[in-house]
Amino acid sequence: METSTLIHPSEPAYTSIKGAATLLDCHPDTIRHMIYAGELPHVRIRKAIRIPLEALTVDALAGGVQR
Repeated sequence: METSTLIHPSEPAYTSIKGAATLLDCHPDTIRHMIYAGELPHVRIRKAIRIPLEALTVDALAGGVQR
């Protein structure tokens, strides 16, 4: 019989809207608007919205646009 083990990362891979707003130093409504506009990937767990931390990098948020 094979047993599976759960991988427990040392840091979470996702954050909440409030957590994302704190990381980006903006209002949570800004994060919500970005989600609803399709600008920010997210996962829904029932009513909770979680945002992958890798989506909160400068490159990901800029959409590859360099100024």
